[in-house]
Amino acid sequence: AFALSAAIHSKINNRISPAMLPSLELSCSTGMALINGHALNAEDILTRACSALGQPPVSADRRSNATAAELLFYLKAAVAEQRFKLLYQPLVNIKGDNYQTYEVLARMLDSDDNEVAPAAFLPLAKLNGMGESIDRVIVGMGLAVIADNNNAAQQLIINITADSLHSRTFLPWLSDKLGSSRIPADRLVVQISEIDFYNAMAQ
Repeated sequence: AFALSAAIHSKINNRISPAMLPSLELSCSTGMALINGHALNAEDILTRACSALGQPPVSADRRSNATAAELLFYLKAAVAEQRFKLLYQPLVNIKGDNYQTYEVLARMLDSDDNEVAPAAFLPLAKLNGMGESIDRVIVGMGLAVIADNNNAAQQLIINITADSLHSRTFLPWLSDKLGSSRIPADRLVVQISEIDFYNAMAQ
């Protein structure tokens, strides 16, 4: 890795033309960061690489530079207070479909109501076994939307985590929620990733 870094550094610096203005000084530096299961997202990795160079982080956004402990605190509060925002992406209907279908995209809201994308909090949630808790909040909010628009021909697709797929309590909970809300089961589509599917075929 160090040899590759040095080679890239050399090639870029050698590309700087001597014909450039003398007042224009260009150079490059390389910084490396270990990518492992504790990396929150791409920005977190870039921030670590910048720290290795002794430079300021790539973003001044507090949420991007929050520690894992801070994000976990925000996440627990968001789950407890249902501080999530749902966005709806319409999907093109195939001829014969009974409903207009929307895929649900969730955003966590921090204490200042700033939106936090899933890429920033889902990896941390999975590391701390909170996937099912988040899924229940999102599914519950989605079912409430369906119930409020009960006369509309609307169907929601909601992504769930591997935690809910492995859980013995999620499906009974979902069945009870559908029953108590008097919502037909075909109004809700549960979607899982291919990786989670192949890792849990039995479930």
